[in-house]
Amino acid sequence: MARTHSESSDDFEFIETPAAPCQSPSPENCGVRTTSYPAIKNAPLPADAAGSDSFSNILLISLLVLVPWYLARQVGGGFYTTIFFAVFTSIPILMVFWPSIPVDP
Repeated sequence: MARTHSESSDDFEFIETPAAPCQSPSPENCGVRTTSYPAIKNAPLPADAAGSDSFSNILLISLLVLVPWYLARQVGGGFYTTIFFAVFTSIPILMVFWPSIPVDP
């Protein structure tokens, strides 16, 4: 079996790695203090938005419950008809509700 050599030989020529260029922080003000450090643990992103400040769980849950209930009532159904409509209306309601939430920069 062939043996590989991981030892460096004496005739190998090493070159020195050049220093990284200095990067200055961007001059634009984005509302968050930015630095030129290579890494900051858990650094805030300037693109972070309000999150739960503008998201209404009550409105989402009421839409997910009331829309199937209303449709089932219109066709004269009961609880199982409401569940049937909930299966088919939940994804479209979520697709309309999530992108329509206002996001403030």
